Amino acid sequence: MPTRASPDRLLRFTPVPQHRVRAGGWSADMQRAFIDALARSASVAAAARSVGKSARSAYYLREREGAQSFAAAWDGAMERARDAALAAARDHLLNPERVPVLYRGCIIGWRTRTNDRVLINALRAIHSPRRVAPPALPAPRPTEARNMVWRDEAIAAEARGQPGVAAPKRKRLAPVRLPKPKRLDPRVRRL
Repeated sequence: MPTRASPDRLLRFTPVPQHRVRAGGWSADMQRAFIDALARSASVAAAARSVGKSARSAYYLREREGAQSFAAAWDGAMERARDAALAAARDHLLNPERVPVLYRGCIIGWRTRTNDRVLINALRAIHSPRRVAPPALPAPRPTEARNMVWRDEAIAAEARGQPGVAAPKRKRLAPVRLPKPKRLDPRVRRL
């Protein structure tokens, strides 16, 4: 069983270094608040929203250079959240909620009620992957990929001493001309 990280130990990590300081950037305090929220919620999207960021930017921050300590804190927060979900489910199974049964305003008995959402979250925590896989980076758009190939070809041709290779010209398509609508009889109303 993994050891639970205390909140103090969990937040003692080296923040990801920022190349530029931005007002809306991932500051060190914001990174610590994100890790704390992640440990409480086990949801990257919810934790990112709590600090005013998107989940995608959190994944990008995790993959940046120098983010090893941040990634380790992220993994520790997820482990802590999983442990908390399992503990809540265990407690709920051992001590189900007691609800009074009322009849005409009087308590006539007690009913035990289980909350299936707690159990579903516990099962999700058990079966979730231990390592969070970052989302794939978006592929370059076709025009960007084509421009990169042309640029590489031009650089290679220039290195060989050939004059610059121009990108192939794209043919312009003739504009589509639609026929003019027929003039309708003024007595016919258009729909």
